[in-house]
This record gives sequence, C-alpha cells and structure tokens, in this order.
Amino acid sequence: MVTGDFNVPRDSAAFERFTVTTGLRDLLAGDREPTYRPPSGGRIPPHWTRYCCAHRPA
Repeated sequence: MVTGDFNVPRDSAAFERFTVTTGLRDLLAGDREPTYRPPSGGRIPPHWTRYCCAHRPA
C-alpha cells in the first residue's frame, strides 16, 4: 500500500504512468473532492493530490 500527497492531479499522465507501471490502483478514485485549493485567481484549478493506492488482490 502506498499513501501520500503525490503533488500531481489524479488525471495527470504522471499518475497514469505510475499506476500502470506499478500495478497499483487508486482506492479513492471515486472521491472527487479537491485536496489542493490554490489561492483565488490562480491559474491552477483545485485538484486532488492525496492518494491511497494498493495492489489488486491476487
């Protein structure tokens, strides 16, 4: 199991490569509440950066 703040949005290519390469799945994939909220007026939209990933059961 891997948990933490990965500092990348859930829909990023980096996170996709991570899950494909490691075989981990995002256990919180259904939760769409943003955990990163930049100051208002910023160029980056709110997005999810905290994850809990685990291998699929055999």
